Amino acid sequence: MAEGIFVSYRRDDTRHVAGRLAGDLADRFGADSIFRDVESIDGGEEFPAKLEKALGQCAMMLVLIGPKWLDIADAQGRRRLDNPDDWVRQEIAAALRRGIRVVPVLVDDAPLPAEAALPEDLRPLVKRQTRLLSDNRWRGDLLTLVEMLAKVPGLKLRDDPAHPPGAAPAPVVAAPASRFKLIGGGALAAVALIVLVSMFSSDGPDLSGSWRSDSDESYFFTQSGRELTISVKAHDAEIGDGSGRFEDGKLMLRFTTRQVDKEPVTENCDLRAAEENKRFEGECTGPEGKSYSWYIRR
Repeated sequence: MAEGIFVSYRRDDTRHVAGRLAGDLADRFGADSIFRDVESIDGGEEFPAKLEKALGQCAMMLVLIGPKWLDIADAQGRRRLDNPDDWVRQEIAAALRRGIRVVPVLVDDAPLPAEAALPEDLRPLVKRQTRLLSDNRWRGDLLTLVEMLAKVPGLKLRDDPAHPPGAAPAPVVAAPASRFKLIGGGALAAVALIVLVSMFSSDGPDLSGSWRSDSDESYFFTQSGRELTISVKAHDAEIGDGSGRFEDGKLMLRFTTRQVDKEPVTENCDLRAAEENKRFEGECTGPEGKSYSWYIRR
């Protein structure tokens, strides 16, 4: 029996939401039950084959639709949804053909696209019952999704006392998920300015070592006194670096990263310490002042 949850999204539309949602659903249903391209496809694997396998094991697909989902264009200015080879279109169309339960999830009150605005193979999507997901209502919206998913044959909540059925989910926030294109064994990097607000004393803990987000990015801190140097990696390729300083209960970090064919991006984050200093969580502000939730953990 199929027992997976497929999270479909566009990187340029809802990548932060997809990472946060995948992390929260993994807490409730188990990490092996969640398919999302960043975490579920290992380096070197063929995307079509892995996608086909995931759809074969999928009991439910959640299609995250944000404000830009319908109109995002490629480098030539053509709408991506109009391209038959577009992966988002292909995965949704394949799920609809297979009779998989597909739920449009409207992110931050984005509207459901009109049927006429969609390619023919995606038009059945607008006839499916929708769900809402907003940062301002995250816990309530997530609980509604979890209750719905728990009723789907094949999907089972984890037998975990920390996450009993019907309980409010633990506060989980996520990193921006990214699909970095590697070039010549490395990635071109974005600029991100991140301020992590902690609850430590002015002396602070030793933050040296590896920290991970819920996507494939890892952050390696090397600390000397109050100063830090940072290396950022994804899929074992270095995608950025930076420096930081811990002082007066605040950890101020500056990252430089770049994606292929993308302008540099600056992101500011205010995070708090959790889980006995093994996790920082809070909010970041990205391009155009848009905020999202984010965390890193040991």
